[in-house]
Amino acid sequence: MSDFITLEKTDWYKKLIQECDSYKSERDTLIEDITRLRAERDMYKRKLDDVVDLFTRHINYKLSVSHNTWYINLRHKLDEVLKDES
Repeated sequence: MSDFITLEKTDWYKKLIQECDSYKSERDTLIEDITRLRAERDMYKRKLDDVVDLFTRHINYKLSVSHNTWYINLRHKLDEVLKDES
């Protein structure tokens, strides 16, 4: 029992405890950052999905009104991009 008490009082033990606390603090910060980044990623994903949906609706409207081949090609390119994303 006396060995344990002496170990607690050594500088080596104190530095080890400080280093462990430092690693725990860094770990907690990284976990918080990951949580924040995941929420931010999800928000941007939703916004991008909304933009793609609006753009697709616009292309479909233009196709229904004009039957312009440029919009058909644009729609095919958009479909390719969305297919590669999945």
